[in-house]
Amino acid sequence: LSQTKQQNPIQKALINGKNRQDPYDPFPWYKKMRTESPIHYDEDSKVWSVFRYDDVKRVISDKDFFSNQFPQLGTGNTFAKTMISMDPPKHTRIRSIVNKAFTPRVMKEWEPRIRELTNELLADVRGREEIDLVQDFSYPLPVIVISELLGVPSVYKHHFKEWSDLLVSLPKSDRPEDVNEWKNIRDQGEEELTAFFEKMIEEKRQNLGNDLISLLIKAEQEGDKLSPDELVPFCNLLLMAGNETT
Repeated sequence: LSQTKQQNPIQKALINGKNRQDPYDPFPWYKKMRTESPIHYDEDSKVWSVFRYDDVKRVISDKDFFSNQFPQLGTGNTFAKTMISMDPPKHTRIRSIVNKAFTPRVMKEWEPRIRELTNELLADVRGREEIDLVQDFSYPLPVIVISELLGVPSVYKHHFKEWSDLLVSLPKSDRPEDVNEWKNIRDQGEEELTAFFEKMIEEKRQNLGNDLISLLIKAEQEGDKLSPDELVPFCNLLLMAGNETT
């Protein structure tokens, strides 16, 4: 529903403090929009926003009229090539292959290692008089786990965290100069991460292991496998989505 590279109205409201009660609590604003402008077009960002449940349900379920594609990304953007930007049958195909690498058995096998990583982070803060639970534990844990699952060498994990944070970042404001500066930095980081994954996938093809990238390389559905151009965006997406949502 968006048509440019600007933030959507919700992001802008949070950045600019339009939600005067609490910039980190958008729900009063959501309620206001459901009542006053349930289907809203923002002229500045050229974005449509839908706020009522039935309308949202229609948008996400009517594949004939609405699309998952993000025109504002352009065809060259990595995330324009991921599952979240695809409609059936492309989305269905990619998901059916990817699911082969995310079985309950595979995830269960990773549980002991994830516990080890968790304990290592806790050990780092043991003995301190004061800790920041989010900054010292909750914030770094998801990317550490994801990088481990993907088989990223430990020497690159610091860069991995920087790339991940960059992918989910927002501009300082909606001023054009701030948006352009953010976009340039973010694009550079995305290019570096893409090049990293391309090299890593090629190396994994020569030496398959039990990491997720190896499993994704081996995964197939009725003989159909992911191409390198499909693997790289999915790895980027996994890093971004896992870090941000967790």
